[in-house]
Amino acid sequence: MTITTYTLRAASAGELHAMLAQASANRARAYAWTDEEGIRFDEARVRLPYSETLDDEPTGAWLCDVVLIGEADATLADLAQSVTSGDQAASG
Repeated sequence: MTITTYTLRAASAGELHAMLAQASANRARAYAWTDEEGIRFDEARVRLPYSETLDDEPTGAWLCDVVLIGEADATLADLAQSVTSGDQAASG
């Protein structure tokens, strides 16, 4: 069994929600959606957005993780790649 974790970064929790809603458009099971109660996440697969910190100080960015078991998602992989590339560029 394969477990894949995708970490996404955005300027706000709302932007992360929008990214996940778009990434799961036309899927049987959405990562994020909006209903009469507001914005919602599939909390079985999505760690709710949290503030990114560096040396215990907030960076101003927000992160969330999506964990998939036994499946992969090319759209999430592309979104997560920008986080990895940004980390490598910042540390290089």
